[in-house]
Amino acid sequence: MLKIAAIVLALSTATLLPGCAVSEQDKSEKEWRRAECNRVIDQEARERCLKQL
Repeated sequence: MLKIAAIVLALSTATLLPGCAVSEQDKSEKEWRRAECNRVIDQEARERCLKQL
């Protein structure tokens, strides 16, 4: 029983870790997209753009 619990814990930890990793490139791309959205003059269009981030 203890062995099964250890395996389940290891698998759940392994599946959660990749979701936490964000590369610098991903951060830079998101900031660039946000800056592009902020350049949109129309308020509604800007809000739609920002929601897609």
